[in-house]
Amino acid sequence: MPPRHPWQDLVGRARADGDPLRLRRLRETLALWRGAAMQDVGLPDSAAFRAAVTRLDGLRLTTISDRTVHADNDGHPA
Repeated sequence: MPPRHPWQDLVGRARADGDPLRLRRLRETLALWRGAAMQDVGLPDSAAFRAAVTRLDGLRLTTISDRTVHADNDGHPA
């Protein structure tokens, strides 16, 4: 199993929060994301690196989806 990225821990905590905090924490977590996944990491291209990028990109997309769902449920803009 690949090592966890710290951003994954932030997403996990945001998802574990109760409803009043969840939307705020999801927004805060997404606000930390800058550019393409692992764009500043100086590692050579490899299957493992591409898998990690794909995994983080997928996590970002599901986090955006979670934020949108919770915003809709709470009647707030995403």
